[in-house]
Amino acid sequence: MIDPARLDLTLRRAVWEQGRCTSLRHVICDIAEEMGAVDIDALAGALDSASARAAIMARYEAACDGRVTCSPHVFLHDGTNRANPGIEASWENGGFGTGYPVIDKDGSEVYADLLNHAAGRAGVGGQGAGEA
Repeated sequence: MIDPARLDLTLRRAVWEQGRCTSLRHVICDIAEEMGAVDIDALAGALDSASARAAIMARYEAACDGRVTCSPHVFLHDGTNRANPGIEASWENGGFGTGYPVIDKDGSEVYADLLNHAAGRAGVGGQGAGEA
């Protein structure tokens, strides 16, 4: 079984914290194997069969409209959007695109705020609903 959310986070950390190249199949499989909770055969099979290719290309086309500035970029139905929510980063040895990023803060509480905001807009009660 592949846990997509956990694998996604692990791959992002491998890129941003360790400088690993996740465009290479063997690197993806190595990283997944290191996390220990991924069926490597299933992952390798999915990569080899390109079973997610159509979904990836559809997301790529949607991203080409210029609204997405980084990954992840969260969009809510009411137009609220947050680029790379919860992350504060600085750059070493240059700026964006020339140096390398250092994550100064990774605050996951922003996701609860976004969910409460979305719930408030949808009329669903909850602590802090409507705030973001």
